[in-house]
Amino acid sequence: MLEGVYPFNSEEQIKQASFKFHQASTGREARELIRALIQVRPEDRLGLDDCLKNSWVTMDMRLTSALRPSGPEGDVECFHLDREPSNVTELRRELQKFMTTFKVSAHLKKRQVEVTWSKNVDRQVARSALLQILYSTQMLMLSAKRGVLC
Repeated sequence: MLEGVYPFNSEEQIKQASFKFHQASTGREARELIRALIQVRPEDRLGLDDCLKNSWVTMDMRLTSALRPSGPEGDVECFHLDREPSNVTELRRELQKFMTTFKVSAHLKKRQVEVTWSKNVDRQVARSALLQILYSTQMLMLSAKRGVLC
C-alpha cells in the first residue's frame, strides 16, 4: 500500500477510476505509475512490461539489489521453471510453507523461484524440499538441472 489509505470512498469513484493522493510526500514517479494503472478501460491501462520498466519500479529494484546482503547469509539461488505455473496460488502456498519451515525467503519471479538463504539453514535439505515442491506442482522435469546463483 503506497499511502496507507484506501484510494476510493465509493463504488462510483471505483467505476470512474476517480481517486486522489492524500500525502504530499508520494513521489512523482509513483503517482504517474498509479495513474497509468488505474484506468476505467482495461486497454488504457499500463501493460505489465511497461510497468516493469517504469522508473519508480526500477529504482526500487536497484535499491533492493544494493541492500541485499552478501556472503553465505544472503546468497541468492534461482531455480528456473520449465514452464509458466498453471496454478500460481498453489505454488505460492507451497512456497509459503517452505519459507516457514526453513526460515528462508523464496519468491516466484516470472519463470523462476528465487531463494535467499539464511546462514542457519541446511541448504541440501532445503533444496531437496524445494525441488520436491517444484516437481509435485509439475514446474520441473526430473532430468532438469536446477539451482544457480542469480
